[in-house]
Amino acid sequence: MANERISAIDPDNVPEIICDGGFNVHWAGGRATITFTHNRPRTKPLLEDGQVEFDAVVRARIATSFDNILALRDLLNRIFPEGQSVDAPVGGSAGGSVH
Repeated sequence: MANERISAIDPDNVPEIICDGGFNVHWAGGRATITFTHNRPRTKPLLEDGQVEFDAVVRARIATSFDNILALRDLLNRIFPEGQSVDAPVGGSAGGSVH
């Protein structure tokens, strides 16, 4: 049962969120929280002075197990092997990445 593949469903239609800013991984015990940000211009300086000043706004936090963090690392290493071009993959997904 431990290796049984579970079907993924999305009954809540979870939205995709743009997170093009910095991110952080915080460890606590056997869990990790990945915090993702997006750089957003501050409203007042932008609209009143025409100046762009950014805040890194937290857009998502994902809490997961140590094993899933290692699986994510391994998946990224398979998708982007050392020494190869860093061009973005063309469409699709990582395939068998359920852990």
